[in-house]
Amino acid sequence: FQNKMRQRQMHLMRKMQARMSYGCGRDRQFPKTKKRDGMYSVHGMRKKLSKGCAIRRRFKSKESIPAQIDRKKAEPDGRRPLTEDEPERLNTEFTVEYTYNSNAIEGNTLTLRETDLAFRGLPIDNKPLKDHPEAVGHKEAFDYLSAMEGLLAGYINTRLDSYLRILKGERRAMEKWNVSYMKNKIVKFYTALMLVAAVAVSFSGCGNKSAEISADPKAAEKTVEEIAVDYGTYGEEAKERIDTLLEELSSTDKNAGTRWAKIMELWTDPALGTPLNYDVLPDGLPDTDELCIVVLGFQLNPDGTMKDELLARLNVALNSAKKYKKAYIVCTGGGTAAENADATEAGEMAKWLAEKGVDAKRIIVEDNSINTAQNAIFTYDILTSRYPSVKKLAIVSSDYHIATGTLLFQAEAILRANAPGNEKLEVISNAAWKAPSGSLSPMFQAGALIELFGDVETAFEIYYDTYDIHGLPPLH
Repeated sequence: FQNKMRQRQMHLMRKMQARMSYGCGRDRQFPKTKKRDGMYSVHGMRKKLSKGCAIRRRFKSKESIPAQIDRKKAEPDGRRPLTEDEPERLNTEFTVEYTYNSNAIEGNTLTLRETDLAFRGLPIDNKPLKDHPEAVGHKEAFDYLSAMEGLLAGYINTRLDSYLRILKGERRAMEKWNVSYMKNKIVKFYTALMLVAAVAVSFSGCGNKSAEISADPKAAEKTVEEIAVDYGTYGEEAKERIDTLLEELSSTDKNAGTRWAKIMELWTDPALGTPLNYDVLPDGLPDTDELCIVVLGFQLNPDGTMKDELLARLNVALNSAKKYKKAYIVCTGGGTAAENADATEAGEMAKWLAEKGVDAKRIIVEDNSINTAQNAIFTYDILTSRYPSVKKLAIVSSDYHIATGTLLFQAEAILRANAPGNEKLEVISNAAWKAPSGSLSPMFQAGALIELFGDVETAFEIYYDTYDIHGLPPLH
């Protein structure tokens, strides 16, 4: 490879020397002048070319190509850096779009939005059964190759930097090299090397991936299901069994074990969702865009109008929005009107708040969810990707719903953190409407936590009371 580079260098040197001796461009003909001693006059040739050369040189920069590269690269480097969450969001968007386009070429019928939902483990209705695992499998393969790329990325970058330093140190003639040509050659060479290494490693380690790259997801899913269902069914009576299961989970997936230990500590805390603050948020919360008031939805009437309970929650949200004038307000809830497909809980709430004088710039609409677990999932996505200033959440709902909302929104932050303890969002308060009746069982909360973990099928079995608890080992 180095010999080829030297050959290319000498070829370019000879070409530039020829241009300097015989004209400004390779298409320029040698001018015929008076013969002197049997040869053409080089002086006459240069004199005739001087005017043309001067014109052509006017449009050429005196700045070397490496210097131009550095100057142009400094422009984007000098701009404000991306927010902490922006690279993750851009990577997620790229993976979804790349998977969608790649699979669509092969006949996969999932839309872009459905591909995104498939990544989250949500079921897609009226689609071929093969389309869902195709999308998920493509993403897993892409993630695996991305991890392999990191093995050689540092080495490639180091070599590229060294070659650019060599280019900068050459004399003026060498600075006129086609740097982009050389860089492309280098990139292609090392890209091929990286792909060969990735294929070799994947074949040599087929079926033998390390625990650090991925633990057994099915085993972890089953353990989490048992933890949630045991506590949802038996409560504190299942503490010893749950501690054992958490240890088993930590032994196979340390991160998952740490996260679920933290979630269980939150769930089993008798103070979860307390104290309840009726009608308006309490004093002492940050009156900045760091705070976001999350209004949980309630099923609409068949015609798409809001029921009295949802209007009561909105009154509490309005009082809180007037008290904290710089806080954002998230309205959550999708289409639950049996006879009006266009109406959504979040959309109706947002219109009502705007009519009451709340600035539309403060109102955030999340209108894809159909239950509280999905409220937490989709709201987290919106806030962390589009509103990086938001760090604190205050839940607004009916009093019987506050504990469940607090649990699920905090659990989602724990599960989505890049590392245990680095949660991007935190639930710090609540405001409740005093409902005349209503309750949510621990088993419902168990189903919602299982849905957050990605096991949607089991979660909906619990929601619709078709879950068979006898499939799990007996407690005693």
